[in-house]
Amino acid sequence: MYFLENRPTLHITYPKTLVEWLNEREIMIQLKTAPVAKILSFNLLAYEDSYYSELLGNWVVEVNSFSGMDLNVKMGQLTQTSLSLPGDIPRICHLYSSHPLTVYFPTPFDKNFALAPGKINSVEINVRSFLETTQKVQINCVDINSKELVYGWILRIDTGAPNVTKIFEVTCKIGVESVQKFVYNNRSNSYAVFEFTSSHPDIVQVFIGFFLMRGFY
Repeated sequence: MYFLENRPTLHITYPKTLVEWLNEREIMIQLKTAPVAKILSFNLLAYEDSYYSELLGNWVVEVNSFSGMDLNVKMGQLTQTSLSLPGDIPRICHLYSSHPLTVYFPTPFDKNFALAPGKINSVEINVRSFLETTQKVQINCVDINSKELVYGWILRIDTGAPNVTKIFEVTCKIGVESVQKFVYNNRSNSYAVFEFTSSHPDIVQVFIGFFLMRGFY
């Protein structure tokens, strides 16, 4: 941030906050965050010396508070869970996901819905990940009339590899579609509806009765 022999003196305008230099480039700030969906704004000032004789820098810091949740899912498998949403006043809300292909909302939460005041509401979400890594997804609940952020969540999703039960080896030419067939048996003792999904639909697309492959360089 500054390459001075003596580091600038730091001052922060928010009370009960610890601020100090970690190194020549990084500053650490420790504070108690505001309630969920509230924005905490304050100034960070840097002075030439401890007497505050000359102001070298002035930054506005905004801290957005979100509720956190950790989820462990299997790759490609649908995981359903719920979020706790406290209601303050009667509202009509809408949910937004930063990664709608990974986290999306079943009915009735895929459309505008009424938020009951004075109680903890339960919001259902669907999670399906195709990346074997840790992902962060932000979910916002917004009042559609006032455009106010009512509540927000940060989901940390850890995706594990699925259990492989069978391997198919196929050969196809570059740039040419190839139709392949495979047999899948319902091993349960009752009728069931299965969904087949490809983790790379640009290469493999699944249809009833067969799957279609495209070769690429």
